[in-house]
Amino acid sequence: RKVHVSTPLSRLPPDLGGSLAGMISTRPLCAFLAALCVEVALSARDVEPKSRGHVLGFGDTLRHLNPRFRVVADLGTFTWHTNCSVTKSPKSRLGQGDVAMEELRCGLVDDVRARLPINFFRSKPVGFTNRLPYEAPPVAPLFVASRAFDLSQVEFYIDAAALYTLATGVFEGKSFTVQRWRNIVMILNSGFRSYHLTHKGFQFERLVTRGSLGSFTFKEPRFHHIHVLRLGGLTVLATGEVYALDEEQGLTELKAVANPNWKRIMLQMVASGSEGVLHGASERNTLGGIDVYTLRQLIGGFTLGERARMAANITGALETIRDLVGSESSPSALGAWDAGGAPTLSPPLDSAHTLLPSADVLEELFPSSA
Repeated sequence: RKVHVSTPLSRLPPDLGGSLAGMISTRPLCAFLAALCVEVALSARDVEPKSRGHVLGFGDTLRHLNPRFRVVADLGTFTWHTNCSVTKSPKSRLGQGDVAMEELRCGLVDDVRARLPINFFRSKPVGFTNRLPYEAPPVAPLFVASRAFDLSQVEFYIDAAALYTLATGVFEGKSFTVQRWRNIVMILNSGFRSYHLTHKGFQFERLVTRGSLGSFTFKEPRFHHIHVLRLGGLTVLATGEVYALDEEQGLTELKAVANPNWKRIMLQMVASGSEGVLHGASERNTLGGIDVYTLRQLIGGFTLGERARMAANITGALETIRDLVGSESSPSALGAWDAGGAPTLSPPLDSAHTLLPSADVLEELFPSSA
């Protein structure tokens, strides 16, 4: 079977909180060798049809991870534009949440354009850091979600990196900030990190979404999916970056790593709502093949006992963190798991590490009377 990859997120409705729209143009995935377009046959083992729609299809799959996990609401996808100017030096911002209202207005616009984003190019590193304007601030998904869902029903707000750490206790070099806002405990990846557009992973993303492998500028918009999950007895707002739609309009993860951590990829897909992953099997500087896996296949690669432990770890860590935070609204750093296998928190950090913008910006985004 040949798997076709569409122009990613090629048309979204003006309402950022809405569902993904149709009008998806498809064509075979192409690998460009010696300036020739060569159709690549993708291995699609046990690919499940998604005729029942994204929410039902993803929800059915999620229950394979744990019968008590389900989708409460799919809140759609929003765009973060990366070519906005910033009001002050990124290096003066210690916290990811320090965003001005004009920066938020520039990044979150309703005009969604058509593009997301074999031998790889060798080039000197061309990098960017996950700061404004390249990274959406934590308040952006909250604001978009509030347009389609009652946030008073949400207990936690997490990203894809946090879900993996909650399930395993493994940080993989990342740092996380925990902070309460109203009724929501936020647990988000907050460390600053440099990324290189010349890395083969970014080149692979451009390849399968019909971009230019040698385009080493970062001006393309980024797309993030948001949904509300019921994990055991807990209601969680989860978000993750998404890259492409397959021919059945299912969100698709893209990876090109030599030794993939399938547990981390699977949990990233749970957080982002991705139903499949294209994995570019690469050795050194050559893309040797592309494999296609569904989320259900990845979940099925773990035993029932392993799935149960992951689910128990996630819900147990969330409950512990909520108890540790209490009513404290100051940010704290998520610490290493203790000898009993429970997460710990640092003493409260100063306000420079906040995940949230100023009180004036919050009031404009979420009026108290609303």
